[in-house]
Amino acid sequence: MCRVTTADGEHAFLNEEEKKPPSEPASPSDSIPPRAADAGEAVPVLREEELLKLDLAELDRQHEERLKKRKGLSRFLPVGGNELKAYASLLRFVKPYRLALMASFLMALIGAGFLGLQFRILDHGLQQILGGPAGEVHTLPGTDQKIVVRKSTDDSLLPGRQGGKDQEYAVEPYDPSSTDIARINEADRGNRRRGLWLMAAALILFVAVEGGCKYAQGVIAGSVSRKVVMDLRMAMFHHLLSMSARFYQRNHSASLVSRVTHDLNTLGNFMTDSLVRVIRELLSFIALILYIVWQQGAFILAVAVVIGLAIFPLQILSRRARVQFKAGQKGMEGIYRILSEAFTGQRIVKAFGGEKHESRRFERANREYYKSTMRARRMKSLTEPLVQIVGALGTSLLIIVGGEQVLQQSIPPEKFFVMVLALTRAMGSLRMIGKNTTDYQLALSSADRISAMLETRSEIEEKAGAVNLPPFSSEISFEQVQFSHARRPTLRKVTFKVLKGNKVALVGPSGAGKSTLVDLLPRFYDVLGGRITIDGIDIRDVTLSSLRAQIGIVAQETILFHDTVRNNIGYGRSEATPQEVENAARAAHAHEFIMKLPKGYDTEIGERGFKLSGGERQRLSIARALLSNPPILILDEATSSLDSESERLVQEALDRLIQNRTVLVIAHRLATVLDADRIIILDQGRKVEAGTHEELLSRNGLYRRLHELQFQQDDSPPPESVPPAASLKGS
Repeated sequence: MCRVTTADGEHAFLNEEEKKPPSEPASPSDSIPPRAADAGEAVPVLREEELLKLDLAELDRQHEERLKKRKGLSRFLPVGGNELKAYASLLRFVKPYRLALMASFLMALIGAGFLGLQFRILDHGLQQILGGPAGEVHTLPGTDQKIVVRKSTDDSLLPGRQGGKDQEYAVEPYDPSSTDIARINEADRGNRRRGLWLMAAALILFVAVEGGCKYAQGVIAGSVSRKVVMDLRMAMFHHLLSMSARFYQRNHSASLVSRVTHDLNTLGNFMTDSLVRVIRELLSFIALILYIVWQQGAFILAVAVVIGLAIFPLQILSRRARVQFKAGQKGMEGIYRILSEAFTGQRIVKAFGGEKHESRRFERANREYYKSTMRARRMKSLTEPLVQIVGALGTSLLIIVGGEQVLQQSIPPEKFFVMVLALTRAMGSLRMIGKNTTDYQLALSSADRISAMLETRSEIEEKAGAVNLPPFSSEISFEQVQFSHARRPTLRKVTFKVLKGNKVALVGPSGAGKSTLVDLLPRFYDVLGGRITIDGIDIRDVTLSSLRAQIGIVAQETILFHDTVRNNIGYGRSEATPQEVENAARAAHAHEFIMKLPKGYDTEIGERGFKLSGGERQRLSIARALLSNPPILILDEATSSLDSESERLVQEALDRLIQNRTVLVIAHRLATVLDADRIIILDQGRKVEAGTHEELLSRNGLYRRLHELQFQQDDSPPPESVPPAASLKGS
């Protein structure tokens, strides 16, 4: 193994010994070295770490390993340093809505403030109501002297005040002629009654304000959350569209769908519901704890014990739940995979009687998903009673500490009662926070998978100074092209040219590298060695859009979309007029069958066009290529699986399509390329022969052997009797 630096960066090279095949006669136009010269040739392959960056399952595994390696107090934290870096990439989707989020937080803060005020009003009101009569007559012990104890907060009264901070008393001599205790108490009861109504009105007002703030926070935060999820979904879709073909080879489509739907919905639900509640209840909890500590600083130790006892068990449970949530997400991914394969392959499932087999596969995946979600559910259900126990412990501590102070007359009973109510309400907020902690871990697990997807980078990227490709005018050149799929060499120093207006056919056994070679031209993959140029310009130096705009593809497997006929033909040409679409359909011999459809050009053709026959799908594909009018055309023989009538119509459409274009044809049946200007023979990733049909037949090489084999199977005339002018229609 050795490394070199290519135009794409550093790559690893794999040495392989090659067997020397029989020597090939040289062609005047093509000098092809014998294979013996390639013995020990270095074949470029992507390094393993580069491949793993495209594998989502591997990225998930690496993240789980990082979680297991966290030590010390970091094990109890919701996220670590590496995770924060990953989640930071998701915060950019929140940034545009930061003002709305600030408004939402402000509403939650105001609501928490009014919650604290409710207990302050209740405290003050209860002290006024339960504080005893306004005036009482007492006899001093050991004397006949009587005094009046009058409740007051007026500093101008006589000295001798006693009581707490807010409850004060004034003492004065009793004079029956000037002090009417009954009148004083009656007037005081009227004042208290008015205070009672005012307290009730204030409580209602404050509760209404708190409720309004909760409503505003929920609406604003919900709107922002949904917008963030919408933006994130669009970003994920755009990112997936930008990924290379190699990425899709390494990741099942169901895994991608699961992340864009299930994981993103999970994250969105948390942001819309659970996160809003957590922020609101957390601020309420802080406000109530601050109120308790402000009223009686001695309670701070009891409060700290309660918070500490609640946090650490919750973190342990939530971390364990997170592991199960990840297992559940993988299980859901497996369910998506089975559904996708069973539905898209339903013809094979039915043909081979695979219904029971698929049902068993689905049952296993469904049961595994159930088990993992139930394990997580048990942990989630444990959080609420755990917080209740901690809350009961905290309340008990407060009752012990506060009750002792009441007995010592350090605080009045009504104040103690309000603080117990406040702590009970705070424990309710803590219970709600704990209940949503597992939802937070589920959201983190989804965020892990989403950020892993967004962190992947396609190896097909435009250079910083990429320019638009000028209109094709001269030639396409493949120069010493090398390529490997994973660690398997696919193309070895393939060199040839395609002149403008020529039809060049690629022929060879299965696995020779024909499809890979044409996939390099539109940069579905990038070469690992050598280069491809159009009119002398390296295709890696131009923009992808300008490159692919000049290339049309008609594949053997026709890809159509669940849309109307019109939109399928006009795919990529949204500005095309209805007349242009119809002209393309007529040229492709598709107009006749289109007009027989229920809604003509506005008929939806179903998923992958399954409402149409194979020949009809191919003709729509050709019409689509005709409408795009590319100067360069790639044909993966489109008639090999059609009946005779459909083949004739498709071949006539192809004849029109290739006129005045530069064509690269992947030939499966040699009868379709007898009129090619040049035929390139590939074998095991090498160009072993090149020339016209007649030249290749005269060499007694691989092409002749393939030709004889096919025509013998077809009971066709021997190769020598095949007319050299045979056209595409000859098949």
